[in-house]
Amino acid sequence: MLSTILLPLVTIAGRIQDDFNCTYVVTSGALAGNVVYSPLATSCTDTLPAESCEVLFKGSSEGPVVPDSIDSSRPVNCYSFQNGPIIENQKKMSIMSCPSYCGYCCQTKAFQCANPNPDNLDCHSITPQACMDPEQKPMLAKNCPAKCGLCDYHPEGVEPTDGPAPNPNSSNENKGNGSGEKKNCKYAPDKAKDCKVWHSRGFCQNSHYTTEYKKKYCSTTCKICI
Repeated sequence: MLSTILLPLVTIAGRIQDDFNCTYVVTSGALAGNVVYSPLATSCTDTLPAESCEVLFKGSSEGPVVPDSIDSSRPVNCYSFQNGPIIENQKKMSIMSCPSYCGYCCQTKAFQCANPNPDNLDCHSITPQACMDPEQKPMLAKNCPAKCGLCDYHPEGVEPTDGPAPNPNSSNENKGNGSGEKKNCKYAPDKAKDCKVWHSRGFCQNSHYTTEYKKKYCSTTCKICI
């Protein structure tokens, strides 16, 4: 997760005045010395439609966060009320519903994992621009996922298992395995949006993933009874 920047405001130009999450200090060029929003601040998708985010969080003259701009400021309603302190519940609501609009993408689940920190790569030195580079994404997702917000990114389209290794002696009776529907069986709604893509790549039939894991994310697509 990008940590909060705590620097004396008298040394920093720009319009960001309160919540410094998902920001960085420009160190070179015409904007040197300014605190601006990182490209990672808006690198996710809002849960709510844009018009809903605007109704909920837009201030009198504020708009959505714009990365790398000294003229952009986070709408106060994303984290507080006018001239008030940061309100954590208000902030949590904006992170859950409109993280891109409010510039809080770096606070979302995609950043909530650990970096492997390989010896040959310093994750702290990775720039936001590198994180956004499509050619570098697979490598950074493997080595520096928390730095780049790639905890949920998997090049093959299938998440790695977070459960125990499958038991070869366990029975799949009435549980389903993606090969067909069972009688008197109810399926839970799919939790993952890419279940159909995963299924086409063999996810439902792959014994590397436990039945419970498949049921948790893709019960309907994999035809696994609840």
